[in-house]
Amino acid sequence: MLLVLCVDLDDDLGRKTGAETPVVGREAVGAAAVELATADPEDSDVNVLFQGIHEHDNLSADPGVDQAVTVAPVTGTPGLGVPHHGPTRSGIRPVHRGGS
Repeated sequence: MLLVLCVDLDDDLGRKTGAETPVVGREAVGAAAVELATADPEDSDVNVLFQGIHEHDNLSADPGVDQAVTVAPVTGTPGLGVPHHGPTRSGIRPVHRGGS
């Protein structure tokens, strides 16, 4: 499986929409992106989510890619520095294993 990972270090997705991450799959990420864009159209994480979908679609359409492709955002917590990145790292594990 190829994973297109969208990283939201400060958890704007969760804080502004109530979404629990990881959100897995193109349709779910698309819905989350629209929800975040509706809540805060100027949040840069909106672009990150839509770019992740774009990369997912490009990889899925590439005849040279012979693996399943999925997309998922993971989030950290508000604040700066390494202590806030732990949730981001732990959010990757279930996505990588194929679950949420």
